[in-house]
Amino acid sequence: MTFKSYRMAAVVAIVALVLTAWNSAPVHAQSLTMRVNIPFTFHVGVKSMPPGTYLVRKTGDALKIADRLNSAMVMSTAVTNRAPNGDDRLIFNRYADQYFLSEVRWGGYSEARGLTKSKVELEVARTLGIPERVQTAGVGR
Repeated sequence: MTFKSYRMAAVVAIVALVLTAWNSAPVHAQSLTMRVNIPFTFHVGVKSMPPGTYLVRKTGDALKIADRLNSAMVMSTAVTNRAPNGDDRLIFNRYADQYFLSEVRWGGYSEARGLTKSKVELEVARTLGIPERVQTAGVGR
């Protein structure tokens, strides 16, 4: 092997390493976590959750909301983060005294995660009308 072929092999190896690192970076960015204090009972999908401090974790399209005793997992869809430069936030639809998790926003990201309304929320909405939007701020990651 000549010096030129060694050099070419080294360049190919470096390019392969850079491409591998670049392609694996989005995998790490796909998993996000925030800690949030929720001062009211709320619904995640079909599950009712008590007030408390929760970890909200996004993995792919799934969201897991859990404290020490309770957890719920729901699928979500990509939506535009209306406040990409803001803090981490959970957005709830409130109908009278019932809260339904609607959206999860991470500060610094242009994409947020939206939740589809559950059958329970659709029934409440038919009875009580248009919800008020309520936000809770994250307290750390």
